[in-house]
Amino acid sequence: MIRIRELISAQPERLSLLSVAIALLIAGGLLTLFQYWSLSATYRLDLSVQARIVGDNVQAAVAFADRQAATEILQSLHASETIIAAVILDAEGNPLAAYERTGGDPAAANPFDAAIWGKVEVTQPIVYRGASLGTLQLTGSQGQILIRLAIFAGTTLLAFVLSIVIAKVLISSLHKAVRHAEERLHYLAHFDPVTNLYNRHAFNEHIAFSMERTRRFGGHVALLLIDLDNFKYVNDTLGHQAGDALLQSVAQRLHQSLRRGDIICRLGGDEFAVILENIADGRQATDVAGNLIEKIAAPYTISSQEVYVTASCGIGMFPEHADTTERLIRHTDMAMYHAKQAGKNTSAMFRREMTVKADRRMNLEGRLRLALEREEMELYFQPKVDFKRGCIVGAEVLLRWRHPEFGFISPAEFIPVAEESQLIIPIGAWVLRKACAQAAAWEREKHGGISISINVSSLQIRDPEFVKVVAEALTTSGLTPEKLELELTETLLMEGIESNLNMLKQLRALGVSLSIDDFGVGFSSMGYLKRFPITTLKIDRSFVMDLPGDKEDVGITLAIIALANTLHLKTVAEGVETPAQVEFLVNAGCDYLQGFLFSPPLPAGKFVEWWEQSEQHLARLSQPAEAESVIG
Repeated sequence: MIRIRELISAQPERLSLLSVAIALLIAGGLLTLFQYWSLSATYRLDLSVQARIVGDNVQAAVAFADRQAATEILQSLHASETIIAAVILDAEGNPLAAYERTGGDPAAANPFDAAIWGKVEVTQPIVYRGASLGTLQLTGSQGQILIRLAIFAGTTLLAFVLSIVIAKVLISSLHKAVRHAEERLHYLAHFDPVTNLYNRHAFNEHIAFSMERTRRFGGHVALLLIDLDNFKYVNDTLGHQAGDALLQSVAQRLHQSLRRGDIICRLGGDEFAVILENIADGRQATDVAGNLIEKIAAPYTISSQEVYVTASCGIGMFPEHADTTERLIRHTDMAMYHAKQAGKNTSAMFRREMTVKADRRMNLEGRLRLALEREEMELYFQPKVDFKRGCIVGAEVLLRWRHPEFGFISPAEFIPVAEESQLIIPIGAWVLRKACAQAAAWEREKHGGISISINVSSLQIRDPEFVKVVAEALTTSGLTPEKLELELTETLLMEGIESNLNMLKQLRALGVSLSIDDFGVGFSSMGYLKRFPITTLKIDRSFVMDLPGDKEDVGITLAIIALANTLHLKTVAEGVETPAQVEFLVNAGCDYLQGFLFSPPLPAGKFVEWWEQSEQHLARLSQPAEAESVIG
């Protein structure tokens, strides 16, 4: 790209000013010459008129050779300051009378009067009735004209000089403004305005340069891609200014933790990149990544609040892991994704098998787009039971994908792909329509039916059409709204609290029930929990699996049930697999139970079969529950 500085540089500026100055001087000279010619011509004409008048007046004196009379007439020329001499010659050319200006103030004398080129001579014949009597010669001075021309030329020159000076100032000012604008454009093209780190454009240049230098001189380059975990939560709860302040603090910590020559870039959002040249090996790069993750995890004070954020880091090595910049970035990004999948707040070095997983994920996304059209998706139902009453009260709706080539694909594999590709929105809408239609059919056939619970993703909640989708599913199916329960995670609720609160209120206005799934594993505030129109808390399976032997799980479970009772909420325990867990939860006051002890998720047909025999199933399980309470 041709830079503006190359177009308007100091040398062309000086040449331009010199050219303008020469042009102005030439124009001024020509203007002065024209002014001289015009004034001189006018003066000659005026002098000729005076000569003609004097010639007419001296006709008689010349005819009679009266020297005294002729001299007196010439003396009248003293009134004309521009005439400095006059002489009357008779017919033979002999002087009859003469006049020469003398006297006056010497200080007021015109310096141009004595100059030869300042004098003008006019000859006027003296004629009477056709006969030539003699000649009148007048000598005038152009001194006044020359003085006026000098003043005009000086004034013009001064104006030209002032114009050059003003032009110089304006051009210099314009040059500085252009240079400042160019520097600003260069800054915006290469630096992130929030953190003052290199941006993605500069990152692409630096990584390519580092790899090329390593090709020539040997060694290793390590690329670290760092993504902040849960940054969106900070941005949504504390505001964008707080988010920017957090990004600036993270950038400062990265600077303090790295060597002077290491390159740090912000690629956008909450993603950073670090380029490490002259790195010994992958182990050193892993140590650097671990140190950065540790530094980032330390608490921050933002808007007078203590904020915690962690980071996931992918590591790629050149030349070990890629031979081009595109592949190195892609492989490092795969490693970062793997670090996030591994639980976040950690780093992962790229491995070749990650490309296989990435290719499978891309393949999976393409096939997922066609799954609904080809009717490869199927709904499964897992019962929720009221163990005290010995009856089924509801079912959680679970999505299963039976692929014709790969068979059953785990939800743990395809749900993240659906969310990342935003296919979860049309898939979620399909689940709502299908599940509501099935529940409405059961409501008509099974004397009131049961309620169904459907998991909702964060993308669905952020979709402005979500309430409309739910309302249409209820209207189309004819399902009683109270029979539909939507399950949301704590993390989802805390992302964009005010907008989520408004959305939840609209859903409750439809009559839909709302539950918090996996309660206890997130970081919801009790104050916000009180504000949300929640109807149910689902105790996460991680607290249920070791009941009743683990004292901490016992304490947490009892606390959740007590909290729910205080807020007049129902409780559901997930992952119930043993009679001992049933006994503990029932005696603790948990309202509903769900788990493989009662039934695994089943397709609609088999679920109905289980439902029809549910009382017998629950009756058999209730036998050991007559034992003494674990809670005591």
